[in-house]
Amino acid sequence: MVGGRPKSERLPLRDLNDAQMLRTRMDKTVAFASFFQHGTELIRSTANDSARLRVAETALAVERFRLAHQNQLPGSLAALVPAYLKSVPTDPFDGQPLRFKRLEKGYVV
Repeated sequence: MVGGRPKSERLPLRDLNDAQMLRTRMDKTVAFASFFQHGTELIRSTANDSARLRVAETALAVERFRLAHQNQLPGSLAALVPAYLKSVPTDPFDGQPLRFKRLEKGYVV
């Protein structure tokens, strides 16, 4: 028994004609391409979700800082560590620390 089937149930490779072999290979290629495309979309979607979550957590930490410091914003996200964040979160797209910019009225993470 090879491949989980008795020899009598297996189709010998030499009995397949070229068209059948080509179709089998193409079916496998299409299946892989479809999986790869959906896998890439899943990775991108996961990175987007991760980025949104990290930004939300960081914005909450900035707001907790502001409440504790008479409405003052931190000078940088590093000022939130360790009291409000364990560490400065990274951007899942480039691996760099999240950006923080103070504006005239508010801030952007």
